[in-house]
Amino acid sequence: MSVESGFKFELHCCREVMRELSKELGGLADRLLSLMSQGLGLKNDRLKRRFEEDPSRKAHANYCPPCPAPELTLGLRPHKDPIALNMLIQSLGASGLQVMKDGEWIAIDPLPNALVINLGDQLQILSNGRYKSTVHRAVNNKDARVSLAMFYGLLNGVADPIEELADV
Repeated sequence: MSVESGFKFELHCCREVMRELSKELGGLADRLLSLMSQGLGLKNDRLKRRFEEDPSRKAHANYCPPCPAPELTLGLRPHKDPIALNMLIQSLGASGLQVMKDGEWIAIDPLPNALVINLGDQLQILSNGRYKSTVHRAVNNKDARVSLAMFYGLLNGVADPIEELADV
């Protein structure tokens, strides 16, 4: 077996794992949207129905190598995600994610068997500002780290406030 064919085999295995992970995280997103609908005083399926009209799921894997001087560099500038939900799996050991809270950066250290859920711009728009998009960044670390993000949102990116939440 050549190196190339072995590499293809590894990608094929990864594809199946990613397909299953996408399915499970999609189910989690549906449950979160149901709870968030309740929190907005809407029917349980209101947000979920909006995403069924135009769904998009994308995965992004990221490897950050060790950085000898992390205080001198920034991994990923502060930003908000344009999608609805970002479900993030972080490798254990090295922290890199920070969120802005009350004007200060707070480190979100990785926990075993845990996901980080960031809300994005589409959810802020759909909720008419009742839910806020998370400002976050990634910082470099002396240790290597890996993260996997699953982005869930509207495929065409067009979001309007849900009718029941539109301020008159």
